[in-house]
Amino acid sequence: MKIVTIPHPTLRIPAETVVDFDANLQNLIKKMQTALQNSTNPHGVGLAANQVDTLYRVFLTDIQSDNKARLKPKVFINPIITKHSNQHTFGPNADDPQLEGCLSMPGL
Repeated sequence: MKIVTIPHPTLRIPAETVVDFDANLQNLIKKMQTALQNSTNPHGVGLAANQVDTLYRVFLTDIQSDNKARLKPKVFINPIITKHSNQHTFGPNADDPQLEGCLSMPGL
C-alpha cells in the first residue's frame, strides 16, 4: 500500500463516515498498519486513510511508550473531537523539542 504525498488531491478531500464494518474495512486497516510499520524514513507514528488514497474517516497510531516499548496499535473509526486543550507541548524537555512530521509531506 502506497502512502500518497502532497499535492495528491485525496489529501484535500473531506473523508466519508464509515458505515460498513466489514471485511473490506478490516483489510484496509491491516494494510494501513503494514504501511505504517514499514515506514522508515521517517518512521511514522500515525496514518490516516486519506494518506493511502482512501476517503474513510479512519486513522491509526503506532507509538512507543516512554520506556521505548512498542504499544499496541490503536485504530480510530469515525473519530470526533469532543474537547481540546489550549496548551501546546514539544515533549518532556523544552530544550530538546520532539517535533513531528507527516508521511504525506516528506522533508517537513
